[in-house]
Amino acid sequence: MTVEPPVIEERRRIPDRRQGERRAEDRSRYLRTAVAAAIAICGGLVVVYLFFGVVGSMKFADAAVASGTAIVLSVVWLAGYWFRHRTAGPRGPDPAARERRGF
Repeated sequence: MTVEPPVIEERRRIPDRRQGERRAEDRSRYLRTAVAAAIAICGGLVVVYLFFGVVGSMKFADAAVASGTAIVLSVVWLAGYWFRHRTAGPRGPDPAARERRGF
């Protein structure tokens, strides 16, 4: 007589957790991180372009396509800054309130 292993039902909906969908919070967090990284890269490229222009290794008028691209990147950078500035919540206690409390 052979002994068979007991039958155990799988309680999970998906046996392998890696196959499931991500939570909505995770997706939105990753999206926000990607957008912030893209805006930061745009700002960095604008700063590098302005650095080389100020140093004199290139002329802004001679590099018309690069100048146009830098203008578009700077608009994206400024729009990201403006959006962040308008939607950011309070960053801590008001400095005047700190003075009233005696800190």
